This record gives sequence, structure tokens and C-alpha cells, in this order.
Amino acid sequence: MNLDVNRRRALVKKRDAPLPYYTRAFDSTVVRIQTRERHAVSGEAKVFLGEMELESRVKSFKRFWKSQDVPQEAEVELNLPSWGYTSRGLWFEDPLGVARPERDLGDPQVETPGHGWGCGWAGAHAAMHALLQVFPLFVLADRQDLDAACVDEHGLPPMDRPRLMIFDAKDGGLGLCDAAFPHGFAILREARRLVEDCPCENGCPRCIIDSHCREYNRLLSKRGALEWLKGLESGDTTDGRDIVP
Repeated sequence: MNLDVNRRRALVKKRDAPLPYYTRAFDSTVVRIQTRERHAVSGEAKVFLGEMELESRVKSFKRFWKSQDVPQEAEVELNLPSWGYTSRGLWFEDPLGVARPERDLGDPQVETPGHGWGCGWAGAHAAMHALLQVFPLFVLADRQDLDAACVDEHGLPPMDRPRLMIFDAKDGGLGLCDAAFPHGFAILREARRLVEDCPCENGCPRCIIDSHCREYNRLLSKRGALEWLKGLESGDTTDGRDIVP
């Protein structure tokens, strides 16, 4: 394949025989808040509404064997230009440091590369999916009309502090997050109930599995999601740690 980035064209050659593998692309999104127009407070928990700038880039891909659906090799890093747009969104602050990556909940679903992820990336990732699941209960929306971001998989936020963010997936916005803002804490409460009441052990499509996830639902923690959502909803942690400034 020949890729002409400047002309936005890819030249591919048809093969006579099918390949024994398929590929998955992985991207990352950086979110920059431009305006904070409205906010609501419940205890230490806060929800904000405003304009945000999003910048995405396809960072890598991986080959998977068709016969076994397992990785063929390590991720192949890419050096491609980014793209972006400005949209409208709402976000929940993490006032008490629930997202600290050293927090390990011992979740068997979580891949732990040497340190705990339960309440860091995996918990935030799963909590974000739960919020997207319940969003249409308050504002009529299609899943493809929304996108979201949280702390990244290295425990570092793609923003200036850990947050769970939902935004309209279109340049200029669609008015969905503006309509949802008055229901912010109700959305948070319903997402917590969804995860808490789901009878599955480690997560399922009913609670934290998202068919549109760009990370293909890697690294999800149901217990971590519940910790995130409870912490954001009540403004209180469950293990007596000091509040993180």
C-alpha cells in the first residue's frame, strides 16, 4: 500500500488470495477545554458544560489471525498527522483523586502491566462507557452522535486533570450535551445504578461493553467503573484517602 498523506489518498493492490489476518487501528484523542460556560455542584462533585477542541491521531495498528482472533504481533507504531474539530461537551471532575493509577482493585478483567489500573484507566474507561449507555435515557441520541474521553491507558490524562468527558461527535456540536447538562448528576446516578445492578461479573454489553469503542474494549474494570461513578456522584472516596488538590 502507498499512502499519500498530503493528497489524502491510499493506493492499494488487490490480492488474488485472502490474507490470513485482519487489522485493528488504535487512535488517541486529546481534549482541550476552550470555555466553561455552566457548572453544577453536588458536594465535592462537579459537572461542567462548555466548548472543547478535540485532536485525534491514529497511533498504531495490530494484526490479528482470523482463525483464532489473537494478535499476530506487537502493535505497529504509526506516524500520521492528526485531525480535529471544535464541539460542545459536558464533563465530570475527579475532585478526590479516584483516578490515581496506583489504586489496584484486583479485577481479573484488568491487564496489569506492573501496577494497578482498577481505578485509573480501566475504571475510567468502563465508567465512560456506562455514561454513554444511559445518556439516551435523558436526551434522545444515537450512539454515533456522541463521543467521550477520559484518562489515558498510561494513567496520564489527555487533558489538564482527570475527567470523564462526553461531547457531541460533530464539528460545532449537535446540542445534545447542552440538553443533557441539567440532567448531569441524574446521568451519573443512572450509570452507577446500571453498573451496580448488572448481574455480570466482569462487564457485558448491558453495562460497560461499548460496540463503538475505538480501543475495542481493551482494559475495562467493572469494579473500577463503580468506584469512579460512586466517587463522582457522592464526592467521597471509599477508603479514607486524603483529598487530592
